[in-house]
Amino acid sequence: MSAALCFCLAAAARKPKTPAVVDGNRDAIRVIAHIALNDSSPCQMTTAEHWRKQYLYLDHPQTSNLTVVDITNAAQPHVAKEIHHGEIVGDVRVMVGDIGLITSPASESTPKTVSIISFADPQTPKLQQTFKNVSGFSQAPRRSLIFIVNDEGLWILREQPALDLDLQKEYDRHVLYDR
Repeated sequence: MSAALCFCLAAAARKPKTPAVVDGNRDAIRVIAHIALNDSSPCQMTTAEHWRKQYLYLDHPQTSNLTVVDITNAAQPHVAKEIHHGEIVGDVRVMVGDIGLITSPASESTPKTVSIISFADPQTPKLQQTFKNVSGFSQAPRRSLIFIVNDEGLWILREQPALDLDLQKEYDRHVLYDR
């Protein structure tokens, strides 16, 4: 192997990964949906899947209400039903269809304000959006979704990491040539 070829291979190996730029940002967290709610009291949130449908359960312990939101299409959520669970006190932690696991009320505090901040330029971080009066916060990591409840309703956000262009090129090469 020639010295020039070795140098080129070493230089290529040290080349930093190039993230794709999406709408001027490398990575993003974007609001994809918002719906108004009848009950904006503090809540615990749980996600579940039932018969190929994805649901978000908003448990409002102070008012004994449970709001069931169909998030199968997270960009177009809708309230499937609202239930008053009466004297059963606690937080809904797990739902399997019509069966729920309720625990004693948690002592965890919910953040009061949630902000989306871009650190694309580390010298000058930019505030992109703020949600005030937050009464519920949860994440569904498997679907890259974030749920926020405040006095304006339910907000559904999606994490959108930048594409790794070098990894995509590697994958394309593998699909085309390494069969």
